[in-house]
Amino acid sequence: MKKACYFLILSNLVLLQFAFGQRTANDNVRLFQTFFQDAAVAQQPFGEAALGYADFGPANSVDLGVDAGLPVSPQFEVGVGLHFININPDFGDGNSGITDLPVFGKFHFPSRNGSQLSAGGFITLPIGSEDIGQGNFNFGGFGSLRHPLASNTVLTGTAGLNFLDIGNDREASLLVGGGLIYEMNPDLNFISELNLQTKTDASLLTGGIDYESGLNSHFRAVLGIGVDSGAPDFLLRVSFLTFLKQ
Repeated sequence: MKKACYFLILSNLVLLQFAFGQRTANDNVRLFQTFFQDAAVAQQPFGEAALGYADFGPANSVDLGVDAGLPVSPQFEVGVGLHFININPDFGDGNSGITDLPVFGKFHFPSRNGSQLSAGGFITLPIGSEDIGQGNFNFGGFGSLRHPLASNTVLTGTAGLNFLDIGNDREASLLVGGGLIYEMNPDLNFISELNLQTKTDASLLTGGIDYESGLNSHFRAVLGIGVDSGAPDFLLRVSFLTFLKQ
């Protein structure tokens, strides 16, 4: 019931936003939660180094990692990410290790009326540590949207179907996400997102800022609040995103 309420709220917000005018999106301002699924079109190779903290109640975790992407052509982009996670429970010993390696591929369709549409898929290479719940082969597909609105605002949306290796079974999980990118000034953007994940109950509401400091580099920070049992109660993440000149 709670998921249905979140989905209904998100759907109505999306429908209301389409009533406004249009504004060109900034492709170098990337989403936080759906970093690789974002419909933005990369013109140069890019990489982001990030440090995150998450509180799950009975445990907390620290995440240090790097995500990178490469535009193979003007229409096709690939991305990978590798993270190191340390998990600290309130009781008992903690565990740490590297995560599985996700590999994303994304195709950009020709833009129409300022809207950007992309579709792609991913797999995870099971190289991660089983001590932190990794070592799983997952895969899935997704579609994503950016639609320019009035008042320096861009609407974003993502929908995907993921097949997750959970225990001895493979479970299908639906991802539905939406957000807004609001340009506060040419160098500073505010990014809000709500993503709902059905099977893992990892639904998260986030708000963050992206500050472009020059030389194609961005300082980024985001706060998150879990809206379902599988998400962290609180999340804080800071990162440095840079686009390389070709």
